[in-house]
Amino acid sequence: MYKIYKIDGQKKHELKKPEKNCWIDISNPTSEDISKLKSFIEITDEVLISVDDAEEVPKLEKLDDYNFLVLQTPVVVDPAKPSYRTMPLGILYNSDCLVTIYFGKNDVLDYLKLKLENLSRNRIVSTARRPQFILKLMLLTSKFYLTYLKQLTYGINRAQEKFQHDPNGRDIHSMMEFGKALSYFSGYLQANQMVYLKITKKPLFRANEEDIDLCEDLLDENQQALEAVKIHNKILHSTISTFANLISNKLNENVKYLTTISIILMMPTLVASVYGMNLVLPFQGHEQAFGIVMLMSVLLTLVLVIFFFRKKLF
Repeated sequence: MYKIYKIDGQKKHELKKPEKNCWIDISNPTSEDISKLKSFIEITDEVLISVDDAEEVPKLEKLDDYNFLVLQTPVVVDPAKPSYRTMPLGILYNSDCLVTIYFGKNDVLDYLKLKLENLSRNRIVSTARRPQFILKLMLLTSKFYLTYLKQLTYGINRAQEKFQHDPNGRDIHSMMEFGKALSYFSGYLQANQMVYLKITKKPLFRANEEDIDLCEDLLDENQQALEAVKIHNKILHSTISTFANLISNKLNENVKYLTTISIILMMPTLVASVYGMNLVLPFQGHEQAFGIVMLMSVLLTLVLVIFFFRKKLF
């Protein structure tokens, strides 16, 4: 499906047909959608394949009559966990219009469209100023990375607190999920940065002082996100290593405890086994034979218990 917007100052218009200086937002495009827009802008199979590939590398290309830009944007896959991934966002632009195209969900575009509902309280650039619109869209993407990194930090801290009270494998699994998200963020933030460096050098995106400031803000914001990812990766790896060592130590303590119990129980078992033989044994004719055998078992067991206590093995 697709929607067509035209924004001028604090006014938003939702159009039925594309026109000059509009913004076409296409989510989960179908062949019917592409066919309807064909007379205004022809979206090739190459574009659709790139946008549909979850692992597409961010890039900037010049196609027939428009420029094609791919960014990797962060998304929350499962808010209950939460689980984070990245999804490609395609941006097509020429002298007539701007097109955003994506499959699945896109948190950045969802947020931007939400802001459109109340333009009086939000500063959104006119769709006629396509370069500035694209710069603000990329800046918003970097801000989302930083926002989700803060949420990841909160999740890591909560997992650490839970682990201190009740260490278990589920916390390690959560940490691994966070680590996977950080890996996605780290790789694609660097790839996005390469595209940002290219695009911010183009004269089209540096037409005035405001655009130049936006370019600098974009690069600074994305660099800040990159540095944050590096720090979080180090913290996470250190935390996972600590968790693994603590679980291993706890397992070793449990094994040592159970081994000690087993050795202690071996003594009465040994005495019982010896007196279960069909042989002539001491005290077998004594009227208190059972009591004597039990006393021997208890005494030998006590000797072992005292020995383990003194060696701090129990």
